Formats: sequence, C-alpha cells, structure tokens
Amino acid sequence: VTNLLNNVILQKKGTFLQKGEKMDVRDLYLSHIQLVVLSHENGKLNHIRLGAPHNYFAVIRKGYAIFYVDGRGVEANPGDLVYIPRGLAYDSEWHGDGFCEFYSLPFTFRYLSENSAFSLQSVNDETMDFSGIMDRMLKNAKDDPALFLSDFFQLYSYANSHFESNPCRIEDNR
Repeated sequence: VTNLLNNVILQKKGTFLQKGEKMDVRDLYLSHIQLVVLSHENGKLNHIRLGAPHNYFAVIRKGYAIFYVDGRGVEANPGDLVYIPRGLAYDSEWHGDGFCEFYSLPFTFRYLSENSAFSLQSVNDETMDFSGIMDRMLKNAKDDPALFLSDFFQLYSYANSHFESNPCRIEDNR
C-alpha cells in the first residue's frame, strides 16, 4: 500500500501527466542522469532559491529530511522515495545521528513538457525496496549502463502509476 506522506502541487503554467497516463517513448529522451550518495550534518539547512536544476529522485538511507515549500513541509524517512520537480525553489532540513545520508538521482528529459510530471512528494511503499534499487543502480552505473537505465525507468514507471499530481493540503510545519 502506498502511503503518501504529503504533497504540494507546484505548477508554473504547464500540465502534469495524470496518474497512469501513458506517454510517447520519444518523450523519455534523457539529456541528463546521474546517481550520487550524499550526506549532510545533523541540522543542516539547504536553500535552493533559484530552483532545482533537474528533476530529482532521492532515497533517504540514514536520518530523515523535511522539504519546505511556501512554509509547508514534506517529510522523508529512511527508504522513502522523494520526487523534487525541476525548477522548484525549496528549503530542506536534514536530521540524523550525526549525519543524514541519501541517494540523489538528478535527471532531465529533453522533450517532456515542463519536465515535471509530479508535485513534490515522498512515498513509502513496503512492497518496493527503493534503497535496494538505488544500490543496484550505483553498481550498474559503471558495470552495466543498460541495467542502470532499466532501473531508472522502473522507478519512473512506478512514479507515473503511484505518485499524485493533484494538490493536497498539508500542515504548516514551520
């Protein structure tokens, strides 16, 4: 069962794919993709004022994070899959025992309208091992790029069928 913790709709002028909507394979041309493991010290605050340069999938490995947009927060815990749309200006707060560690997977589609099919959100699905997928992707980035891309598109397919693109009111966490 998918447990959407929170979501915030972020839309400039564009349209979002509707849940489960199909897209043409030509829309999936990637102009950028990378996978890195990052960490922040406990209590670290990040301010992304100019907007995220890419779309991001992130999976929290240790600790937890809260992403703020307009004073509203989306919390992400270990194993959660987070989506951050391209162009989003946000703040993030990182907490953990000494540090917080996470996978960061920035990507950009060359032709997909608005390059943000979903709103900012975090999802915890006990039937999906997001950390395991990211572990495998990290290994395959060097050993087998085709399997790396296959795992990326598995995540994107999951997001397309499970993530919400409709606005949802969330608590003010600030």
